[in-house]
Amino acid sequence: MSSKYFPPTGGVLRPGETVGTGREVRPADDKSPFAHEPKGLGTLRDVREERFYLGGVLTLGEEQPRSFVYDPYPDYNGPEWRNEFMGNFQSCQGPRGNILDRRSPKDMVSVYPGVPKEFPPSLVGSYAATDLDGYVCVDRHSRLGAYGYGDQYHIASQSRIAGTVQWDRVNWGDLQTQCVQKNKERFEVSQTNQAHVLHALPQKPPASASASQEKPPSSNPLGQQVKKRSAIILRAWHDMDWNENMKQHVRSLIMELSLHSGGEYEVFILSHLKAKFIPPEFHDITVLFNDQTLESWYPNIEEHSPMFQYWQPVQAFAQSHADFDYYWQIEMDSRFTGHSYHYLEKAVKFAKEQPRKYLWERNAYFYIPGSHGTWEQFADMVASSMRGYESVWGPVVGTEGAPANPLGPRPPVNSPDDDDFEWGIGEEADFISFLPIFDPINTEWPFSDKIWGLPENIPRRASPVAMGRVSKVILQGLHDMQVEKKIRAGI
Repeated sequence: MSSKYFPPTGGVLRPGETVGTGREVRPADDKSPFAHEPKGLGTLRDVREERFYLGGVLTLGEEQPRSFVYDPYPDYNGPEWRNEFMGNFQSCQGPRGNILDRRSPKDMVSVYPGVPKEFPPSLVGSYAATDLDGYVCVDRHSRLGAYGYGDQYHIASQSRIAGTVQWDRVNWGDLQTQCVQKNKERFEVSQTNQAHVLHALPQKPPASASASQEKPPSSNPLGQQVKKRSAIILRAWHDMDWNENMKQHVRSLIMELSLHSGGEYEVFILSHLKAKFIPPEFHDITVLFNDQTLESWYPNIEEHSPMFQYWQPVQAFAQSHADFDYYWQIEMDSRFTGHSYHYLEKAVKFAKEQPRKYLWERNAYFYIPGSHGTWEQFADMVASSMRGYESVWGPVVGTEGAPANPLGPRPPVNSPDDDDFEWGIGEEADFISFLPIFDPINTEWPFSDKIWGLPENIPRRASPVAMGRVSKVILQGLHDMQVEKKIRAGI
């Protein structure tokens, strides 16, 4: 391992307790092969790739490294936490029938301190910029052992969990509902009066309230606030192959995001067409829809295929499951190799720290530390490139096809030149994506012209794949445009 760590007490490791260097790539460190470099056996590329795929095997000695339970959660009910939030955190019941224990490898992800020697750093993105813990690693047992990986072996060791769970008898819907009820003092009252999960989107939309600005969270005289809640929407299809890895992945999201957080997140499966292929343990978190459902909700739109109208089902979901402030849409074939709560919380924090000035322009890039340097150097580069050019600055009013009353706030000053990168800092992001958000006009992206009822040259942005977080405000605005105001915005 290439990092040093301070031995944790009680066998639990928290983010920041492992210290290391060299996880960030500098431009001078970029040793990636040239595009014309030869491939094949015996080439330098082949040697590098062999070392990469062998990974940690190259660093194993006679003594097997010890794994530790990994706990990235806040110090719930601690003084700092109580100063900010209402209510008391209550631990929830897990799939084994017991109250979850954040010290137990049966309930938690385990990690190894440090990373394998010479393991390459990420070429795209940055641990340092997002404050992610880049100095721990996992294997398949420590990452997924708590969720059923290795059950068939019945082997007890540091990273293999002894004993099995009858997963097809677990009801994840009930466990999530019970968890929220135990923690209801922490959330808005309207978000805890839960009816049973609708197992299909309604055939007609409910009466829709007009889109409004995001409301500040409720607070009490002590200044404590309720915790905002987020839905995790996993997009599924009727003919998906539900292999064991996929089941373990969904279990991990429910455990790490929902149950261990006391209901801050809630996981759903939004499935196109039939549910007969959904494993029994996930039946009560599954919501069904089909093309006809979307046609009945949005009759003024010519296209209802989920391939082209990927956000329409999420709009409808948000109308019928209005208990959340934010909605994460995640593809079923994506994976969080690290801890999902740690990753999403850091993504939200990073987005909240970004100023609006040149935000659109920064978003259009892949951030590559080996080319751009630190995040600060990258931001300075983008700012320098914008000298003498106009930038997106607040809502564009009066454009053909644009909403008459934009949802976003008005800029505090008339020009970005008058803003010292202050506007937007501390503001929750209405949209978070993990890939560039770019102008598709005049590009070779095959879906660049897939819009309906709008001028072809209307200013717009694209961000494939449709994975990320959207606020209730944005989804309500999209819904209103497509139903009430009959503005047929293509997504």
